[in-house]
Amino acid sequence: MKKNKKCSKCKITKNIIKFYLRPERRKGKGIRSICKSCDATRKSKYYSTEDGFMKKLFSSTKDRKVFSKRHISHSIDFTREEFFEMWKEYKKKYGMFCFYTGIPINFIKSSEHIRGNQVSVDRIDNDLDYTKNNIIFCSSKANFMKGSVTIDMCRKILALYEERQGIDKNNKIDTMKGHNQ
Repeated sequence: MKKNKKCSKCKITKNIIKFYLRPERRKGKGIRSICKSCDATRKSKYYSTEDGFMKKLFSSTKDRKVFSKRHISHSIDFTREEFFEMWKEYKKKYGMFCFYTGIPINFIKSSEHIRGNQVSVDRIDNDLDYTKNNIIFCSSKANFMKGSVTIDMCRKILALYEERQGIDKNNKIDTMKGHNQ
């Protein structure tokens, strides 16, 4: 058996361990034509495009339904096509901006990973599954900051803010609050 193979992309002859195996592994056709390094570069470029990034985002969202130590199992009730349609509608309504912060969002994988401005999918209510009415696109940074904040916590924060800022239920500022009466 050959121990070396020439990469069809970079044209460098490398040990066969530097190549991925083909899924079909037919006799003599078991090794991919491009090396792992060239394949990683190709994938990185593709995943930096809107189409590639969103396909990977959907796939990673779908994979979260599998129970792990970090995630409780959450089901997903939409197809990849519906996911792309929701993304298209989001862009039409909000542009390429984070719903929560208004910062520009992108498809560039950040070295900060989850704290970057790349597009992320947030469950509005973290106790519910990934449904059409329970997701919003936002930046990874905002999604990370929101973490597992519940709707009830948001209500309490807002109520406290309104109380401390002298804002009544009709969103009017009480100009007498905090002044000597």
